[in-house]
Amino acid sequence: MPLPHYIKERLDDKDKERYQTVYATENGSAAAPTAGFHFTLPLLKSIKEKGIDIVHITLHVGLGTFRPVKVDDVTKHIMHKEDYHVSPEAAGRINAARARGGRVISVGTTSCRTLETVTGPDRITRAGEGETGIFIYPGYTFHGIDGLIKTLASRSSMPATATK
Repeated sequence: MPLPHYIKERLDDKDKERYQTVYATENGSAAAPTAGFHFTLPLLKSIKEKGIDIVHITLHVGLGTFRPVKVDDVTKHIMHKEDYHVSPEAAGRINAARARGGRVISVGTTSCRTLETVTGPDRITRAGEGETGIFIYPGYTFHGIDGLIKTLASRSSMPATATK
């Protein structure tokens, strides 16, 4: 299993099971979406009990997720592509939340990339599947999300550090 560069030790079989989110159900990712590691089953239950709707979408994290931005001009960075799937039910629930004045908060940049791919400037989220190569950097106008919960990444992978 590919690991981020900041994990130096080898994984044993128990670690391979733990290096995953508690809500993962689909095979296909080359690595785990690290922002989701902090969401335990009790935390997810507590979120639901507060009336917050949790909607699951799929983006298969690719090996390119570990590739740092190495260009001075961030607009020249070639972003890796990853497969995604947003079901009609998920798109409908996201649109219903917006219609009642709710916000869409993405857990992680992989989910964010997916939502930005399937949501247009009209802020309507559409079901679909395919490949996304969307690259979000300073100045990007968001349509799919209203907020983002993410893990702090290494400085060399953060687009803000690639701008001058």
